[in-house]
Amino acid sequence: MICSGCEKIRPTVWMEYHETGCSDPWFGNNTEAIETEKKVKEFLKKNDVKVFDVELSSDGIPEACFACFCKTGRIIACKVKEKDVETMEAFGFQSR
Repeated sequence: MICSGCEKIRPTVWMEYHETGCSDPWFGNNTEAIETEKKVKEFLKKNDVKVFDVELSSDGIPEACFACFCKTGRIIACKVKEKDVETMEAFGFQSR
């Protein structure tokens, strides 16, 4: 079978990040979900990471403190190319 215009399929993985009060690398602080998704995508694009999908959930455990580094309980998951795992880990993401 010949496939003209077919792009090579690259494996993707889900990576997740536990949002903080205000020390996330994309400089967001507890914005609405749609705004957070936009900031994350823009930040990763600037760092040469293509994001195929983003999911936000409140499945994390919020920390009982108000410092910038405290976890909010919101988890940001991004579907990215497998080759970008190391870059994602450098920004604090972990494999799902």
